Order: sequence, then C-alpha cells, then structure tokens
Amino acid sequence: MVLEASNPDSKTLDYQMYMHAAKITGRIADQKVFEEGYAEGQFQFSNDRSLMHDLIVMHNMRLQKIGEEWLASTSADFAYAENPMRAVCLLVVKLTA
Repeated sequence: MVLEASNPDSKTLDYQMYMHAAKITGRIADQKVFEEGYAEGQFQFSNDRSLMHDLIVMHNMRLQKIGEEWLASTSADFAYAENPMRAVCLLVVKLTA
C-alpha cells in the first residue's frame, strides 16, 4: 500500500502506522498478517484513541482544534484531519516516512 496524497483512506493510513510500529518494535512487517489482522479488527490505529497520548508524547506534538478540523503539529511538520486521532496518525506517517 502506498500513502496517497495527504488524505489516504483509513486502511491505507492504518497500514502505514502498522509499518511504523513494526519498525520501532523491531518486528518484521508482513502485509498478509496485516490484512488478516485488519479483517479481525486488529491494527486499526487511526481509531485507537488510547494510542493518541503515547504518539503525541513520543513525537513531541501539539494538538488543537481549528474551526472544524484538528491540527497535529511539531516544529518540523503538521497535518490536518477531521478528528484528532487521524491528524496524529497522518503526522506520524509524515514524520517517519
């Protein structure tokens, strides 16, 4: 899966987050494992609000609502999205690409 433009669908974003998680944990990323797990409700990072705080702290992010969108930012980059978790995930993918 390739991250398309700045607004990937949820599954593509979750796959990119899966790749990031595999990299930082030293595990081997496997698309078949991802597909099977995703079908069973696993690896749905962009919906896992319990993960948000850890990502914000790990990447030293700021998160704020501007109008109807959420902005996740660091001194290096930023990402907007319709909800805070998606904004955080989009920024993690941008920062670690």
